[in-house]
Amino acid sequence: MTAPPQSRTRVLLRTLVVVGIGTSVLALTGLALSRFFTDRPVTDLLAEVEWHWLVLATLCVLLGTGSHGPRMRPLLPPRPGGRRPGAGALGSLYVAASVLNLSFPGPAGELAAAVVLGRTHGQHPTAVLAASLHARFVALLVAALITLAALPVLDIPADVRPIAWAGAGGLGIGGAVLGGLSFRPDVLRGLSLRTNAPLARSLPGAVGRLFGKIHQQVMQLSESLVAVPRQGLGAYLSAAAWSLGSLLTSFTAILCAAQAFGLSPDWLGTFVTLCLTLIAAIALILLPGGLGSFDLTLVGMLVASAGLTAEEAGLVLLGVRVAQVASIALAAVVFLYWARQLLSADVVAQMNAGSLADPDDGVVG
Repeated sequence: MTAPPQSRTRVLLRTLVVVGIGTSVLALTGLALSRFFTDRPVTDLLAEVEWHWLVLATLCVLLGTGSHGPRMRPLLPPRPGGRRPGAGALGSLYVAASVLNLSFPGPAGELAAAVVLGRTHGQHPTAVLAASLHARFVALLVAALITLAALPVLDIPADVRPIAWAGAGGLGIGGAVLGGLSFRPDVLRGLSLRTNAPLARSLPGAVGRLFGKIHQQVMQLSESLVAVPRQGLGAYLSAAAWSLGSLLTSFTAILCAAQAFGLSPDWLGTFVTLCLTLIAAIALILLPGGLGSFDLTLVGMLVASAGLTAEEAGLVLLGVRVAQVASIALAAVVFLYWARQLLSADVVAQMNAGSLADPDDGVVG
């Protein structure tokens, strides 16, 4: 099933316009929060920037985005003949699909990639989406374990140590628990039935609706995780290795963003900071909103554990946001290559619905 040319053109234009708006919001949020920590004029800051470092940071961010495809590849069931889609093709597809996360509700990019792989590589879309989500939770577990292992040896100033330990330790423990529960989606479902569901029924107004939405998202997530085909220990170790590689790539991006302003934060503290931002970002799959949480986690932990002042951490945040926005622009170019597949009528229908249709209904397969 393919969309008529005019329909596909309209969807393409809508996607690019919304991506432009979303990218602008992302840039303005990062700029506003970075300006909160420094009072120097933006023109002075831009005059000091060493732009080649931001170019390197942008390429690292783009590479980190593309690594999600190879990271979930070991968890895919092999197609006929024992082969899986190539790592390069998966990386390119997931870079392109990431653009859709700014223009459709929910994990639109992963839904679109799942349907496209179903059509082009004979992969069952439900299994693809499940493997993709599970790969994110493997990355969450890796980041959480690194955080908990490194936290005792971080050089954190005494005046902020209790707060840093409570925040970082809480995120690390929560991330480890959530990452572990991804291997037991039945337990995850049961916890939500005993906590979120009763709170949704008993609490009034917006608070009750909030817990109801969280419960609904947890149930949808657990249903997807159930569909992950068990590929053995080697598959999970491979996904974990790709997760570590993705972390190192993103870590390099932050160091490059810092170097753009002549800053050299502590390496271990910066790496733990990155792990905590990843934990916050993945955990927020289960929560509504969250804009700004990445920024505040990044600045707070750079100050607490990487030896930077609040102003210097604000500059690093500005550099990271510039690199992220530039990477979205580059991803949009890759998206144009995949647009015919990603914007076919059946894929758009899945994204608008926010979930995969029953594979037996003729829409996907």
